[in-house]
Amino acid sequence: MPDAPVVLYDGSCGVCRDWSRRLGTWDGAGRIRQVPYQERGGVAGLPGISNAELDRALHVVLPDGAVARGARGVIALLPWLPGGRLLGWLARLPGVAAVADRVYDAVARRRHRLAPAAGGCDLR
Repeated sequence: MPDAPVVLYDGSCGVCRDWSRRLGTWDGAGRIRQVPYQERGGVAGLPGISNAELDRALHVVLPDGAVARGARGVIALLPWLPGGRLLGWLARLPGVAAVADRVYDAVARRRHRLAPAAGGCDLR
């Protein structure tokens, strides 16, 4: 198992790459490893996750082997990020994670139409 969280995202999607850069800026200490899922073969200890699943949402593999996807994956990263503990506390309020799931899923389904300046998304 990796000793830090590993974020698997779609490296062929401009929207996903843009958000990966933003996460990297927030994670100034480099505590989180981000890997385009197309290159995950170079990371030892990752569980098997299908390309179809990885096309639908980012996945976070935590050091204990747990896997979280989409908005729940982002929430799972919060303790590793500066200021994230407070946001994590807010995410535990009733209904917040469920709303975050819906927003994440809605954006992920439409990402190929978003941010053409960022390269859009190759999934059409």
